[in-house]
Amino acid sequence: MRILIVGAGVGGLTLAALLRQRGLTPDIVDSASSVASASYPIALHTLGSRVLHGLGMHRTFTTISAPVSEDMRILDRAQLVSLLSRAGDQPEIRLGMSVASLNSEDGRVRFSDGLEQGYDLVVGADGARSQVRELIGSPVDSTRSKWMCLTWWSNRGPEERGAFENSVGGRFVGLHAAPNRTAVMAAAPSRVLEGDGDKRRARMARAFRKMDAHSRAALESLPADVFWSPLADSLAKNWRKGRVVLLGDAACSFVPLAKIGAAMAMESAAVLADELSRAGRHEIPAALASFEKRRRARIETILADSRKLGRGLMASRSPVSWLRRRAYGSMTGEDFARRMAAMLGDPI
Repeated sequence: MRILIVGAGVGGLTLAALLRQRGLTPDIVDSASSVASASYPIALHTLGSRVLHGLGMHRTFTTISAPVSEDMRILDRAQLVSLLSRAGDQPEIRLGMSVASLNSEDGRVRFSDGLEQGYDLVVGADGARSQVRELIGSPVDSTRSKWMCLTWWSNRGPEERGAFENSVGGRFVGLHAAPNRTAVMAAAPSRVLEGDGDKRRARMARAFRKMDAHSRAALESLPADVFWSPLADSLAKNWRKGRVVLLGDAACSFVPLAKIGAAMAMESAAVLADELSRAGRHEIPAALASFEKRRRARIETILADSRKLGRGLMASRSPVSWLRRRAYGSMTGEDFARRMAAMLGDPI
């Protein structure tokens, strides 16, 4: 069976490692110049990290990560991607390569360098702005806000406090201690966090002035080059078409404050690998249908909860914010954590 995985991120590399265990060697391409090019803190819930037990990598994972809670650990994204790239004797990744066109019915792919190849299955694991999703014409239901999120490592912060989160007046700061450094996440209206340099620092100082001293001290460590993302999510209407299937953020991305996207990508990779282990070339469409049946309801439930979490954490005291929470619901971080912990006992 010839399989192409587009995207060498958390979901794509997890799937590749699991397929290698089953005797399949997928081709992997990624448009980036380096597999671990993006370096920033990432939290991994047990829903996803438990997959590493089957890959023989969980002990290594615990040595390079730090606990945030009983069910979550934090590490650098580059470390997680590097770990997954070493799992299961991964094949070479063709970097700087993207898909220019594909035929979902016969699996014919033309790459950005002009090369054409045929595949029995194409997996789009190429992120929230998935090119594969666009090529199969899947509509996307997205929720966008006027907020954004910055994430970085700081040498300052309350390491003795472990995990600490504070939400005040539509501003959020999360501090998660790791050895010799602290992961910092700051969320606020885009008008506060966009841009760079001294002007952004001044806007942040004003916007976060009501935060506690620990949070304000951590915000002062903001580097010039910082990872940012909008407080947005997305859900593809169609996860599969012919011999093409979407995985991870390409199928569904979550608001960053939920800290659940990587875990869901790994969990979905495990389910897809399981379905493919019982399929030959001609059974692939049925395997993809079964994969979506097993995953969609669970993913949509978590997406709905993550939206409630976002409304809860970013709530302000304005009447509009109160009405929005009243109409659509909101959730605290503790409530969301309990919901995710309860899902550990559910079949996937």
